[in-house]
Amino acid sequence: MRTLVVFLAVLISLVCISCATTQKQDIESKLISAFAVNCKTVELKVDGNHDIFMITPTGRVDGDGCPIALIMGWREGNIIKENEVEVCECREKKGKP
Repeated sequence: MRTLVVFLAVLISLVCISCATTQKQDIESKLISAFAVNCKTVELKVDGNHDIFMITPTGRVDGDGCPIALIMGWREGNIIKENEVEVCECREKKGKP
């Protein structure tokens, strides 16, 4: 019986971690897709406006010429996420190979 309880606890923990990771990746994907439309700053509010995520251009490019954008997230005024991403769709829109 104890083994079953431990197994279920581990299983539930893994599912919760998976859901949280998937949600963060989904938000990042939505931000990148929205940014790629006009290559300008995009803001996304989630969880009833408690979490705010923003992607904004940095003015830098990577070695392949892809513009780099900064994704930041806030919860109640505290930074919860900060990540730089390449958005090669913006390079292609500016007519560069």
